[in-house]
Amino acid sequence: MRIVVDGAARMARERSRAASEINATADEVRRRFVTPIAGQDMVYLRKEEEARRYLLADPEPATLADFPMLASEVGITAPTAFQLATIWLFMSGAWTRAAAAIEAARLSGIDRAHLAQSPSEIDQIVAETSATLLQIHATLFGRSRRNQHRAHDPRNF
Repeated sequence: MRIVVDGAARMARERSRAASEINATADEVRRRFVTPIAGQDMVYLRKEEEARRYLLADPEPATLADFPMLASEVGITAPTAFQLATIWLFMSGAWTRAAAAIEAARLSGIDRAHLAQSPSEIDQIVAETSATLLQIHATLFGRSRRNQHRAHDPRNF
């Protein structure tokens, strides 16, 4: 009886380790797309909301009084509010695609690890999932982080 319990406890630890490793890799990949500082996700959401409101306004707003995020960044990332709002929405779409791919790989890997029957099977799943996650950035952007132009860097929207 003790051997079965010890084996089950070991598999539970291995599955937990696998989830932790997969989550750490997913976090590493997400950080390639976003600036990893406190509150930045809220800034991105506000930028997206402002960009949508600005681009949907008809006629185009004469001032940026109702668009403080756009007003604060015009002339830095793009010369006009229209161009900046367009960049922000493009980057939001890129992030959505990246986030969906990361989340699918992460959840699938953790699910597969929880169904695995041996530590070696779990190790294989972690390796495969990590490789899939690490490939996401290259697949979506086709170049290294160092070579991205600032205005097209998803961490800057």
